[in-house]
Amino acid sequence: MEILLLGIYSFFVWLIFFKFKWLPWNIISQVIVITLPIIGLTALILLLNIVAPSSHDIRVVNYVVPINPPVRGLVTEVPVEPNRPIKKGDVLFKIDPTPYEITVTNYEAQIAQLKVQLVTAPEVAPIIEKFLGVNGSGHLSAAALETLAIIAYRQPITRPAIEAVRGVNCDGVIQTLVARGLIQEVGRQETAGRPILYATTFEFLQNFGLRDTDDLPPLEQAVQNVLSHAVATANETATQVAERMKGDQSLFRQAHRIPVSSGAAASAPGKGAGP
Repeated sequence: MEILLLGIYSFFVWLIFFKFKWLPWNIISQVIVITLPIIGLTALILLLNIVAPSSHDIRVVNYVVPINPPVRGLVTEVPVEPNRPIKKGDVLFKIDPTPYEITVTNYEAQIAQLKVQLVTAPEVAPIIEKFLGVNGSGHLSAAALETLAIIAYRQPITRPAIEAVRGVNCDGVIQTLVARGLIQEVGRQETAGRPILYATTFEFLQNFGLRDTDDLPPLEQAVQNVLSHAVATANETATQVAERMKGDQSLFRQAHRIPVSSGAAASAPGKGAGP
């Protein structure tokens, strides 16, 4: 701004003393022309420092500045003191970060659902397995499947919680599932001992043909399926046992049958020879 004022002042000096020559250009006029801008700029700078203090990178229009922050939230702390000068970089207020941390956590939880699966048609799976040398015959034990189901439906979950549901120790089963890449550690629970939290992995979705955990059947339906399968298995086993017992009973009767006809034939001559 000072340079602009000097430019305007120089323009008028040129018009008065050189263009139209309204005043003579002598020693007195030269001193006046040089002195006036010095005095004027000094007075202007002093006045601005009183009304609107400024520096090379900041200018304050007024001592009291209303602050309307665009950030919404609960103000937890105001470090600055009222009617005290502040400088650039001072923290004016602090906002509770909890709502923003929850939002970030929710977005992080959705990252796993944003992954994309590239799968092949089921009919060509044997050909690809043979070409890649993949052994698809590796099956999980009943204990591993049970543990994996608990984690899938109640993730994230800790090992003690899994053992409370199953009623047995699950250290070995969990290590097996981690080694196979079906579950992973996702953090620690903020309780005594800070136990590890487990959740399913992207490989779990791939192995079971799921897009995300929302594709899991409802828990009631899953329980019904398990019960139906258990009842069908029990009925089949009972039928097999009954047939086996029936066969064993027939063999027992054949092995211990009494020869009634031969005994009667042997006793008939004795009755006739008695008298």
